[in-house]
Amino acid sequence: MKIGGIDPNLVKSEDVLVLPRGGERIVFKAAAIASYDEFYDRCPYPKPPTKLVKGQAVEDRNADFAMAEKNWYDKKVGFLVFKTLEPSRIEWDTLKTDDSQTWPRWHEDLASGGLLPREIDWIWQLVQRVNALDESMLQQARDAFLLGQAQAQGS
Repeated sequence: MKIGGIDPNLVKSEDVLVLPRGGERIVFKAAAIASYDEFYDRCPYPKPPTKLVKGQAVEDRNADFAMAEKNWYDKKVGFLVFKTLEPSRIEWDTLKTDDSQTWPRWHEDLASGGLLPREIDWIWQLVQRVNALDESMLQQARDAFLLGQAQAQGS
């Protein structure tokens, strides 16, 4: 597929965050996740138990299911973070990329590694930024497109 002659598969969303540390710099490289298939294969959405109500089986979204659902979302966020930051080649302490139970530990690993709370916030914003468009990004793209159109007509 092409859109206006551009193959969307060839345009990757990537960004970097550079944190100063004295004379050194810690560089976080981020690349958007192209698919969540790996996550869904490894972590299927939890199914709520059923109960009989007037002879009919209905979902029982009880406290146990709510906890299972929260754990699933925590794993999904952890997956999003470690997969997005793979280009950074982070050597995680307790997060193991092959163990979904550890994925929610991304925040704790960054904190125990010496990153400040605000720095962890910036890392989270980086992860979000490369995996989603926001209005300012769309506006920049519109402005650049319209400027290019105007320049092409003026030539």
